Amino acid sequence: MSVPDKDRLQRTIRDVAAKVARYREKGLGEQDTKASLVEPVLEALGWDTRDLEQVRREYKTDAKDNPVDYAMLLMNQPRLMVEAKGLGESLADRKWVGQILGYATVAGVVWCVLTDGDEFQIYNSTAPVDASEKLLCRVRVSADPVDEAAEVLGLLSRGNLEDNSLEALWKARFIDRKVRAVVEELFRVPDKRLVQLIRSREASVTPREIVDSIRRLTVKVEQPPVRFAPRSPGRHGPGPAARQLASVR
Repeated sequence: MSVPDKDRLQRTIRDVAAKVARYREKGLGEQDTKASLVEPVLEALGWDTRDLEQVRREYKTDAKDNPVDYAMLLMNQPRLMVEAKGLGESLADRKWVGQILGYATVAGVVWCVLTDGDEFQIYNSTAPVDASEKLLCRVRVSADPVDEAAEVLGLLSRGNLEDNSLEALWKARFIDRKVRAVVEELFRVPDKRLVQLIRSREASVTPREIVDSIRRLTVKVEQPPVRFAPRSPGRHGPGPAARQLASVR
């Protein structure tokens, strides 16, 4: 995973968090939110918002389409779409999620972001799951620790879009979700093979006792994030798990 300028990104996050605290009660319209909160983050992630070969505002795939606020380009092709709402607007509204997913799907863009300048939600528009499960992760610059906010937002850097790092992270998390569901089901309705496995390790316990014990247990399956640990200068690969990303908050 390519790393944007860490110090610059963290300074920007602190600055944006201070603005969020200052204007949350007063509110900010969409245009001011984009100018004062969203664009500084995009710039810190390596996107030149004044370069039309990198960033297009009010981007339309077709003249008939509604525009998305930002299309981030690589080789003159959109690779990431960002839709901004005014600070304080509820991003939980499914119509906003449907809107950005729709923009990305029409344009054939995999990755898209919904934000109010404080919270940033990253989605995989092409994943064959319900819209609610297309969320990879979210972060709030006003609430999450700066280093964690920088790690999540860093996924959107120009370098990471070039390296396709988001795809590797999504694949790992998508597989984790499937495995977690299977493991939870094994314990929810005790599977005969699970009972046999336990009895092979502890022959003094009967199958009935094992089933009763499993039903008394509180089994919690934790699913930490797939993080990236350095492999070589400027590159990262799948690393050790750490604190759970905001996708399950």
